[in-house]
Amino acid sequence: MSFVTGALAGIGLLKFYESRSSSGNGGDDDKDNDNDKDDDHPPVLESRTTTLRNTTGYNESADTTSGATNVNFLSDIISRLWPYINKAGTQMVRDTVEPSFKEMLPGPFSSLKFKKLDLGNVPLVLDNILVRELHKNINDDLAINKFGNEYLQFEWDVIWNSKCDIQLETDKIAGIAPISFGVKGVTLSGRLQVIAKPLSCVLPCIDAIQFAFVNPPKVELDFTGLANLADMKFKIGGINLVDVKGIVRDIVDDILAKSLVLPNRTHAPLAANVDYRDIFCPAYEGLARVHLHSGRGFEIQKAKMKFLGGKDDIPDVYCKIRLGVEEFWKSSCVQNNCTPEWDADEEFNDFLYCCGRDQILEIQAWDSDSGKLDKDDRLGIAYVSIGQVMLHSKGPNGTMEIQLMKQATSSGKNDTPTEQYITISLEKLHFTTKDLSSMNNIVQKSPHTKKKKKKDDDDDDDDDDDDDDDGTKSEIKKWEKVDGKRVVGLSTIIISHATDLPFVNEKDANTFIKVWYGTSGSATRMELGRTPLVVASLNPQYQIPISCPIRASDVILANYSNPESLITCFELFHLLDPEDDIKKAKSLGEIRITPEEIMDDNGSSIREERTLLVRIRTMINTIQN
Repeated sequence: MSFVTGALAGIGLLKFYESRSSSGNGGDDDKDNDNDKDDDHPPVLESRTTTLRNTTGYNESADTTSGATNVNFLSDIISRLWPYINKAGTQMVRDTVEPSFKEMLPGPFSSLKFKKLDLGNVPLVLDNILVRELHKNINDDLAINKFGNEYLQFEWDVIWNSKCDIQLETDKIAGIAPISFGVKGVTLSGRLQVIAKPLSCVLPCIDAIQFAFVNPPKVELDFTGLANLADMKFKIGGINLVDVKGIVRDIVDDILAKSLVLPNRTHAPLAANVDYRDIFCPAYEGLARVHLHSGRGFEIQKAKMKFLGGKDDIPDVYCKIRLGVEEFWKSSCVQNNCTPEWDADEEFNDFLYCCGRDQILEIQAWDSDSGKLDKDDRLGIAYVSIGQVMLHSKGPNGTMEIQLMKQATSSGKNDTPTEQYITISLEKLHFTTKDLSSMNNIVQKSPHTKKKKKKDDDDDDDDDDDDDDDGTKSEIKKWEKVDGKRVVGLSTIIISHATDLPFVNEKDANTFIKVWYGTSGSATRMELGRTPLVVASLNPQYQIPISCPIRASDVILANYSNPESLITCFELFHLLDPEDDIKKAKSLGEIRITPEEIMDDNGSSIREERTLLVRIRTMINTIQN
């Protein structure tokens, strides 16, 4: 197969965390152990905005002693440069938002495009700026340019109260008339992290920058022409079919999450010919294991029409929790209970964190409804940063009780406190690069190894012991339910670029790459992710990392599964018309990388073929005993 005369496919990176966790009552530098100063009441977490503000204050106090410097002149620079930023930002918004309209909007609304796009004369304001000391990249072996492995990191609050002029319009609906509306104001606030990497000894000493919001920013849109439409909901029988305002708002949130909220960074080279592998800086620092313990204060909903057989509704409580923009984890449901309790050893989830103090946990409590036409009711919501949990945790289990809020239903209003509480605990587990001995421990201590050893012994012994076999199966089930779902590492593949794609016309070279575990036709083949579509380029710059958590069950599977299911495949796809649905893309072939090539003794390997160059470099981080 020779679909590329020279393709640089990527870097494989495996990370594993150390076992010395920093739990709520541990000795981490994020944790203040002087609990005598704390009162018996949980801190009031007023709203998501308040939580964002609190994390900023926490950062400042935490970093005063570590050499962080406060500077605040950039707002003036932004103000002077705003006419240029407006034009550059306008094009970026157009390029990123319009494709999302096509993907996410239903029916006739999918043709929505910008008729006018002006971000206005009000510039961004930057505040609470922190410049940190130089960091050393822990993945030094991944860099191509060994000269500069240090990078500069700083954060600031971004506040924007825009008076913009944005006009949007669809194609003609049913060939009659288009639907048009506008946005006259955008309010945005959030904390932005900026990384300057790589550094060099040639002015301006920074070869590239990358940036992302630490948490999803708060965004409000002021529609015009839509009192008529954007505030309108198309209903049939009381069911919302199209909530235009809600959909547009969801699109904005989705675009920000995919490109501008950690772990997703946007980068911009400042020098020519900068290799993306030098620009790349790992987004994930470790994992936060969140345990769900209990709740209290939930109320019985009194029946409105008892004379018609109505009954009081005792809440069936479950929780949904996420960190940053990760997927929500859903707990089990405790039936008919106003003070639900969960088994914290089983009710937990591992979240990968990018910022060990500032990232915010979103906690939602819900009442499950079993009726076919009844929706589950949200009982309350809370936002708390990792740093706040570490500081305020108490007791032998390092727990924190968090007050739930009733979310405001309209913009401009604040969330209101409830008398409902959820108790959680949190462990911080850091990535390290020491050794792989703990990986062997996972395999040796698992019941799967015990079962295999017993099978080998049984082959030499004619006696069968069904009781032992049932016991082993029970152990495996229990292990898979608890220990098997624990995250023990991170696999990151960096796809940099391809060169000299074999197209006659460059305009036809619309390509992207999918990454798979398992070869084509394998029963266990799993898609890990794909690059964005790069249009009209014979030398496409994909420049994207694809990260997947590795669970303990994956480690066991790797020891007992078909070797073909462990091969990493890079499949190149071609789309004839870049406006077409991505599902119409055709495969041009794939590159296969074996585990042996990734995990060799030196931690890196290079595989070369005449028509193909694949560079795989790995850094192994593991549990530290």
